[in-house]
Amino acid sequence: MTLHGRGSLQALTAAFANAEDSELRFRSNIAVEGLGAWEEQSWVGRKVRIGTVDFDVVKPKLRCLATHANPKTGERDLPILTTLTRVFEQEQPTFAVAMVPSHGGGRIHAGDEVSLVD
Repeated sequence: MTLHGRGSLQALTAAFANAEDSELRFRSNIAVEGLGAWEEQSWVGRKVRIGTVDFDVVKPKLRCLATHANPKTGERDLPILTTLTRVFEQEQPTFAVAMVPSHGGGRIHAGDEVSLVD
């Protein structure tokens, strides 16, 4: 399962003139409002609770050339990988974090609260 903050999407979109900020390009399972750009990257190694389900945040989500493709047209239109590494000075092009349920899983719903677990 993957999660990204919408602040990260806004920061990435701002790096491109007139680019549409489509979350479909990244295919994350969960998008969170109210996070600063790249804040979710600091969650790696921690636990996050969404609704009543706890997740282990296991690693940053490394991205591939599929993110260069416009989700509506299929045409490659944005250099996502090089922008992540050059503009945002990432060692590897990452966007979002990968998570796994801590204890067997459960159900989450749109609008559930997202919080870090101490």
